[in-house]
Amino acid sequence: MRSRLADERGVTLIELMITMALLSILLAGLADIVVSGLRASSDTTARTAAQGSIQTAVNRLEYELRCASGATVPNTGQANSNVTLTLPTQCVHASGQYTWCVSGGSLVRYTGANCTTGTPEKFVGNVTTPTPFTLLSVTGQLLQLQIALTVNLNGSSSDSASVTDTITLRNAPRS
Repeated sequence: MRSRLADERGVTLIELMITMALLSILLAGLADIVVSGLRASSDTTARTAAQGSIQTAVNRLEYELRCASGATVPNTGQANSNVTLTLPTQCVHASGQYTWCVSGGSLVRYTGANCTTGTPEKFVGNVTTPTPFTLLSVTGQLLQLQIALTVNLNGSSSDSASVTDTITLRNAPRS
């Protein structure tokens, strides 16, 4: 047994190179798995953030629409980049006119009758739908505002979030 132990000289350079090559292949595969996991996590985070910001904006818009006595868009029945709401004094949260606009890739709410004056309040960024508002006026029914909004935070199609909703103006006169 002693002669056998004394005869071992270690590993050869070829054995060491083969071991290093196999370890490199194994580590490259593991690195690819980690990178894919990080990318999936980033996509999920971006999509969740987009959905949250859309939900906040649509909830606020719906809250105002339910109380609004009127809504105007430049072209009724066609998709538009803005909608102006008229809120009567009986609305407990606000009164007067407020305009929701898609401007510079953001959904913004202005105090006033247009998108150039008043105090802006940004709700959603990275909006990819330039004309999300359509006012539907059906004879004998209350006005309805249709919203079709898409947000894309990272530019990747897998990171986009969309919402489509139709909200009835309860206090508007029948058309």
